[in-house]
Amino acid sequence: MFSAKSLLFSLVNDFVFLAHVSDSLGGQFSTGLIFPSPGAGTLFPQPRLQGGQLMDQLHGYPWRWVTDGILKSVAPQGVKTIDLLVQPELEGVVTLWMQRHGVHAALVRPDHYVFASASNETDAQKAFANWQAHLESI
Repeated sequence: MFSAKSLLFSLVNDFVFLAHVSDSLGGQFSTGLIFPSPGAGTLFPQPRLQGGQLMDQLHGYPWRWVTDGILKSVAPQGVKTIDLLVQPELEGVVTLWMQRHGVHAALVRPDHYVFASASNETDAQKAFANWQAHLESI
């Protein structure tokens, strides 16, 4: 059985390892299942939503269209929409991420990496079309 201290030590070591791997990759993926756009290939922040639950606890791990409510694009079937105007976050981590990348929405993969982002409706439609093309090619 593990003590709390050894468990904490193990978790810190895992975090340091993952941070090192992320840094060695430049903090983001530049190839693979992503669509070139601001923030694509980066790990999407995990917001705590109103009510105190983490986004994953509340919505699971599907493809997600996370928006600040500015864009009115309708996500395609198979993508869960999370509108932060309807379901606000408590700590502002997604708001900061979107501001840093100059976008209003992100198409987030089930592994929490950003497939694409959008700053306007045209970007959103391009992201959805590219996502659909990727699914059809599998």
